[in-house]
Amino acid sequence: MKDLKYLETKYDIPLNEQLALTYHFMEDNSNADSIFKASESEYLEKIENKKISEWWANELSLLELYLISNENVKFKNYYNALKNLIPPDKKSKYLLDYLYEIYSISTNQTSSNDNFSIFQKLIMDENVSFDRWSCQLVDMWSKKLTADTAEEISKWNELICSE
Repeated sequence: MKDLKYLETKYDIPLNEQLALTYHFMEDNSNADSIFKASESEYLEKIENKKISEWWANELSLLELYLISNENVKFKNYYNALKNLIPPDKKSKYLLDYLYEIYSISTNQTSSNDNFSIFQKLIMDENVSFDRWSCQLVDMWSKKLTADTAEEISKWNELICSE
């Protein structure tokens, strides 16, 4: 466990969320929910206790947690709270937009190729790097959605997480 905690801390590998998704896929919702709640508490504590940061790592990870744990109301509320703040950098702003697009796709709200093309052009024109962000959780979570939805999400993941 110490080795896993070291990897999680050193390389920002979200092991708790991966474990929760695994339980979710095995339809062990009790364990999945328990781990998701523990992760939520950890992120909330980190956000509350942090000083100024270069980017919204914990804030965006919490938003992602709400997404993959299918907490749509919490996602929407927290997204609206972040949307009304000034992001510390362009990466945070674009990752916020990306997570909202994934949410929109997963909840069958309108998301179009126009949104994708505009977003793609913006990040290329501004040369925004998404280093230290992983699409692994969203990718893993999307595998339980319909094939078309998972494919659309994959397109967005490739845009954000391909090097």
